Amino acid sequence: MNSSILVIDDEAAIRDLLTMILSEEGYDVSNLAQLSSIEPIIAASPDLVILDMRMPGISGTKLSHMLKANPYTSSIPLLGISAATENETSEMQCDAFLPKPFDVDELLTRVDQLLQQQVRI
Repeated sequence: MNSSILVIDDEAAIRDLLTMILSEEGYDVSNLAQLSSIEPIIAASPDLVILDMRMPGISGTKLSHMLKANPYTSSIPLLGISAATENETSEMQCDAFLPKPFDVDELLTRVDQLLQQQVRI
């Protein structure tokens, strides 16, 4: 079974790019522009969430805290992506981080590492 990845980013171009790259690698990818709660993530039960930090509504930082605090989502690996500064990203509770713009090979390496870590847990 292919790993499922949920991409959450308010920029359509980034969502589309990540969906295309990850789908071509064989992952089952879905995406959301923004959230007002974590319920859609609980319902989707993805193997990995790729999360933008700067979004309208619930910011990626706040969302990362909510996901790590919830027993249904706390074990889902989070890959933060953002054009934010390193100081801003230090507040995110993500398992890994990639700055925008990101390198595709580095993205795929991080995704693979996070998914392998999850399998071992």
